[in-house]
Amino acid sequence: MVNLEKDTPYAIAVAARTHDGLGRLSQRIIEKVKPGEVPLNLRATEVTTHTMALSWGPPINLVPINYKISYTAFKEFVDAHGITQSAKVPTITTLVSPKTNFYTIQELSPFTTYHVNVSAIPANRTYRPPAKITVTTQVKLLLPQNFF
Repeated sequence: MVNLEKDTPYAIAVAARTHDGLGRLSQRIIEKVKPGEVPLNLRATEVTTHTMALSWGPPINLVPINYKISYTAFKEFVDAHGITQSAKVPTITTLVSPKTNFYTIQELSPFTTYHVNVSAIPANRTYRPPAKITVTTQVKLLLPQNFF
């Protein structure tokens, strides 16, 4: 099997194909797959109101030509009039060197939840499943002007 998601449970059943069609399905088993072509241990090591620092390790069974970092967000907030608003952050994608295992995403919005993917790009540029992480940026604190 290829292009499976890391740490995702899959239900697998097997049936024999005969000249009359499919035989009886086997007992279903649940298997958690850890593909060897996914970046390992994706983490957000430092998170502020406007930045997040990502780190990861190389995949076990793939030497990438690049890593693709992509992120998006959907934010709900209450405006000054007390009305709930929502905003979708469009997907932003960046390619980085295969020697990179640390990257800082900047110009983020405070108190917003981002969905981040890091994929290893193979030499033939075919799809590989990403490592995924969800990160919420810090809340922006507003202090009174004469606080200090």
